[in-house]
Amino acid sequence: MNIGRLETESLVALKNKDTFRRNVISQMIAQIKRAAIDKGCRDNITEDFVNTEILKIQKQMADTLATCPADRTDLLEKYRAEDKIIAEFAPQVISDPNEITEIIVFSGITLDKKNMGAIMKFLKSEYNGKMDMGAASKVLKSLLN
Repeated sequence: MNIGRLETESLVALKNKDTFRRNVISQMIAQIKRAAIDKGCRDNITEDFVNTEILKIQKQMADTLATCPADRTDLLEKYRAEDKIIAEFAPQVISDPNEITEIIVFSGITLDKKNMGAIMKFLKSEYNGKMDMGAASKVLKSLLN
């Protein structure tokens, strides 16, 4: 996902008079741009950066949904609608243990407890923001035992 596509989607929502969708997308754009300013890459916002920030936004929304009181159905509906819009733009994260196992096996790094750090470093460098690192760690530990 790139920032230009998000801005285009925001304009489309505006033209369709869908203010709720436009507000959600605009908030995402603003959060991504603030993070880019903080990281010093305001003029060069990469797709990887946008994807990482969208995943952070998605996690924040999941936390918000998890902590919202059950009796506040109005808020829950609003948060679920926001989460659905965020999910449209979020990259797919690899969390399937079988797929993670294949990636680890085909990485070319010898499966040994001494190499656990090297394997995790490889996964983080190649699949940062595209793989659930917690799940990858669990799969790796099970492979090494």
